[in-house]
Amino acid sequence: MLYIGKPYFEGYEEKFILKRNGRGFKKVRLYTGDVYRVRDTRQQWLQKKIVFAVSCLLFYLLLFQGGLLNARSNHVLYIVLPYAVSLIAGSYCAIGIFHYLISKMDMTVFEFHEYRKQIQSGSAAASCSMAVSVFANLICIGIWLFYERRPLMSLRWEWCVLAANAACCFIMAMIYRLEKKTEFILIPGESETDEKGK
Repeated sequence: MLYIGKPYFEGYEEKFILKRNGRGFKKVRLYTGDVYRVRDTRQQWLQKKIVFAVSCLLFYLLLFQGGLLNARSNHVLYIVLPYAVSLIAGSYCAIGIFHYLISKMDMTVFEFHEYRKQIQSGSAAASCSMAVSVFANLICIGIWLFYERRPLMSLRWEWCVLAANAACCFIMAMIYRLEKKTEFILIPGESETDEKGK
């Protein structure tokens, strides 16, 4: 798995083997650490990848759809600020989902901890910040309806923003729950050649 700018060698051992031409040695990095294997069947594992990818795409689609509407809600700091936080947290979660999509069923120690941290932390933060945005949006709609006496239909775009943000909150909460429920089998010391030195 590729982690740009983040060299990580826990569980790897470097060995020198004779080159094919018999002249000199080359350094090879072998993974000899613990392996984390997904407990799901291969079909369940692939289905989970599809669910994660579709959910992440749907999250961004709804997030931008709601954020680009010409609604009064999108000009209120208390709604927009948590929205921006969820955009950043959602991006962190998306990185973890990308790493999960390109991973194998057997993961190294680093792959396992890194992708889980990204998905769980990102989805939890995005879900919480979207919940704050939804709550602030409800308060604003209540003020506009009852204090300013605005007609219900004049707030139709505000309701659309509210629905989009609520759906984003639900999607991230679902991703968090699905990832949290994923079980792994720890296989101590099983190794495969995963990365080679030059």
